[in-house]
Amino acid sequence: MSSSSTTTPGYAILTWGFDLEFGGRDAFLTELYVIPERRRAGWGRRLLDEVLRVAKAEGACAVHLGVYPDNHAAVALYRAAGFTKIPRDFYSFR
Repeated sequence: MSSSSTTTPGYAILTWGFDLEFGGRDAFLTELYVIPERRRAGWGRRLLDEVLRVAKAEGACAVHLGVYPDNHAAVALYRAAGFTKIPRDFYSFR
């Protein structure tokens, strides 16, 4: 991938759901990715801000995400944006 100024800096994927605990329609940020050469330049925060803007505009009462606790940069980004850890564990079944 080229590092030119026209390279897309990254992407985010937002999926939709419904959860009574969070007031109805909610969303899950399933992925937020910034290419390595664009990191530490504010792109993650811009993508996250856009995700939150879209979620609010589409009526989401909450946005959820999962992050590995050792991904310190991501944890710092999400905390700075106002995300808080809820007192529940997240489980998956495949």
